[in-house]
Amino acid sequence: MGVIRRQSVKNFFTAYIGVIIGFVNVMFIQPWFLTAEELGLTRILYSFALVIASFVPMGVANMTTRFFPQFRDQETRHHGYFGFLLLATLIGFLFTSSILWILKDFFIAQYSETSQLFAAFFEWVFPLTLMLTLVIQFNIYCYSLYKSTVPAFLNDVIARIGVIILISLYFLKFFSFKTYIILFVSIYGLQALALLVYIFWEDKPSFKIDWKYFKSQEWSRMLGYAMMFWLAGLAATGIKELATVVLGTMVQLDLVAVYVISAFIPTLIEVPLNALDRIATYKIASAWKENNHLEIKTIYQRSSHYLFLIGSLLFLLINSNSTSLLSFLPEKYRHTELLILILSVGTLLNMITGMNSQILFTSSKYYYAVLVVVTSAIASFLLQIALIPVYGIIGAALATALAGILINVAYTWIVWYQFHILPFKKSILLHTAFLITLLILLWFTPSLGNNLLNLTIRSVFLIVVYYLWIRKFNLMPEIMAFFQKKQD
Repeated sequence: MGVIRRQSVKNFFTAYIGVIIGFVNVMFIQPWFLTAEELGLTRILYSFALVIASFVPMGVANMTTRFFPQFRDQETRHHGYFGFLLLATLIGFLFTSSILWILKDFFIAQYSETSQLFAAFFEWVFPLTLMLTLVIQFNIYCYSLYKSTVPAFLNDVIARIGVIILISLYFLKFFSFKTYIILFVSIYGLQALALLVYIFWEDKPSFKIDWKYFKSQEWSRMLGYAMMFWLAGLAATGIKELATVVLGTMVQLDLVAVYVISAFIPTLIEVPLNALDRIATYKIASAWKENNHLEIKTIYQRSSHYLFLIGSLLFLLINSNSTSLLSFLPEKYRHTELLILILSVGTLLNMITGMNSQILFTSSKYYYAVLVVVTSAIASFLLQIALIPVYGIIGAALATALAGILINVAYTWIVWYQFHILPFKKSILLHTAFLITLLILLWFTPSLGNNLLNLTIRSVFLIVVYYLWIRKFNLMPEIMAFFQKKQD
């Protein structure tokens, strides 16, 4: 757990620096510096390209997570695994982009009435897809080497600062909107280039693939795993991005922008999970290889415990202050407290259930996880189609949250049924009671009239009470020990 704890704490702080930057971007830059239509276009372009990018690697990203420990060997430069990664990415991009080009007119037609701006800039999906695919692949290769801090900094800090600078320059009329889109795509190209330089600096990988060694490592099983996870990766990305993509075909771009801004706020709850995921997944994969069930159980239970403690505080901070937070936005983006609450509930459940998906996807029972995520993606799509016409952006939030709840309940049950481990500790009952008490207390706390004062007092109160609660019952001993060691 030492490597996980050290890098997760570093990733945690890097992620939250990125969150602060992202928060400034979402709350004070994008809504004020871009029109709602321009903001909606930027987000649909990104989400659409990200969904397509999940097709491209043909499951190689998940294969890296699961099987890279078998190739890890610095002397042989990991038997050319990096070269294999690039080759699979190139083949996947050529195949996927060809299919997308053939279907281009169909996709444009879906957005021509409600999102004409996206239809006009549709061709930029192709280069953005390639850039995002390379970023994803290079990130995963770094994580498999237990080198997550620099990639996290590039993803969470540098890229977001780049977007803020770009939007600000566009707002000051340094260039046209078309140039803005070109530079927006270029940011991810520069990120991919920076990751590539970092990989060669740290690892010095080889482009020469050791096919003989590949074939000796259960090659057919690895390919089957990759192809199955090709579908799973698409489904997982689809669940997160589908609401934005589908909304663009049913509502105007300005409403897409309203949804995107409000939906960003609950994602703050998941930041600790993302920080932990960047390193813990590869430790779990190694533990499976070594048949170390005790370490897997320890990671699972500690992840659930810590993520619930941190996530519930963030849940309270966000939902007790949502009205105050939204007051800083233009009028068009306000009054979406219910949307934020719906998405927050689904996000908090994801935190409570810990590293359930990571355990399943790296185990011999991965096909159960694939079945769950594909089923959930289909359910999410059907819910989006059914609920958006009736409830608009609230329907999109409901569909997303319900799909997320379905996935986590299924994952947790399968891990328990197959491996006889649950993520929950006894302290979860005590903390749940404390959480409910705070929710009731905040519910009946009157507003002070001033939004900034309201936000400050509620936040300080919650943080102080939460800290005293954690310290009183020693609920975070490893984290406390880490900081104490740093002070010593």
